Amino acid sequence: MGGDSSLLRTAAANRRAVALGGLLVLLVVYGAIAGELPDLSLAWDTALIAAVLLPATFAVVWLLLPLAGERWLLPGAILLALLAVAFHLAGLGSLFNVTKLLALALFGFWFLELFQAASWVVLVACVIPWVDAVSVWRGPTDYVVTEQPGLFERISIAFPLGTCLPLRLAGKVAASLATTRSPGLNSVASLVRGR
Repeated sequence: MGGDSSLLRTAAANRRAVALGGLLVLLVVYGAIAGELPDLSLAWDTALIAAVLLPATFAVVWLLLPLAGERWLLPGAILLALLAVAFHLAGLGSLFNVTKLLALALFGFWFLELFQAASWVVLVACVIPWVDAVSVWRGPTDYVVTEQPGLFERISIAFPLGTCLPLRLAGKVAASLATTRSPGLNSVASLVRGR
């Protein structure tokens, strides 16, 4: 009976690995050809993000979930991060993006292992708002937002949607902020600009 359950676990792991590999290939191919796809309306772009790209991204993490708790998570995450940097330097944006997703997922699983005790979770939950406020007010967040805005693009996961969606969104936000006389929105815009 024990051999049967071992075979079932192996078969499930193999199916999961095949699904993960297939999904990663699809994400890499999509990232590589997205600039060549026809531009969609903002509504269809939003639907594509909500119905396809976000679920596919979260499915990668879900398919990796059985690896949580493995001893090699941190070295694996570091290795994948170095590979992602190599892809970035080589100009292989789609491979960079997917490898970065894998590295961040493995790092996240490793990091969660540190918080198995509720006391650590409570401590971090109490400290984070204060550290974040100071960081935005006088710390590295202000510097990154004003002096190094490209850093966000390098550390975030981004699957492109046609060539002009980011420009359309940026244009709409800029037009909205330029025509708004609301003190609240102007304050938000000032905060985003770091002033």
